[in-house]
Amino acid sequence: MKKNKYKFFHTFVVPTVEKSPYLERCIKSLKKQKIKSNIIITTSKPFKEIHELKRKYNIKLKVYKKHNNIADDWNRAIKSSKSKYVTI
Repeated sequence: MKKNKYKFFHTFVVPTVEKSPYLERCIKSLKKQKIKSNIIITTSKPFKEIHELKRKYNIKLKVYKKHNNIADDWNRAIKSSKSKYVTI
């Protein structure tokens, strides 16, 4: 029997650069999905509220050292997942 190399089937990755007034609404919406998925927030510019949201919703937060460009952010987002499928 072939072993599955993925920890999760699907992950939503939410990349952020700055504080967004819609971040919590986005997390709530992802949590309400009928088919449950892993959720990760990625950022290179962490802020106080992002840590609060991480704890409140029990989701993973991946902080990167610097922000280069959106393509780099998206590539990091994909690499941060241990899933077969990723939605950014």
